[in-house]
Amino acid sequence: MDKDEILLRSKNENRHGDEREMQNREKAESFGNWIVMVILFILALLADAGVVGGEVIINGRTFLFKDFAWLLGFIGLGCEFGAKFYYTRKLRWLLLCLLFTAGSIAITVTDSF
Repeated sequence: MDKDEILLRSKNENRHGDEREMQNREKAESFGNWIVMVILFILALLADAGVVGGEVIINGRTFLFKDFAWLLGFIGLGCEFGAKFYYTRKLRWLLLCLLFTAGSIAITVTDSF
């Protein structure tokens, strides 16, 4: 291998950033996702306690605000775990995705949590 081939190979391997940058980006994205989920669940708990309330109308269907907050949290976590399963193919992520998807369906169908 000559110098140009080595540089080209290195450039192709690092086109998405070096390993440290990729790990830092993944950690930041994961942290951001979890913060959003925590805020949604705190909001849902406050709605359950009666601190915040109201109704949300989606496509002519009325949801209590607390049910809507729980629904958003469950959908978000279902998507998060579904993406993790897609990229890692680990069974635990699939099971968590199915659990939160079933919770989302249950909230939507029964209109109560």
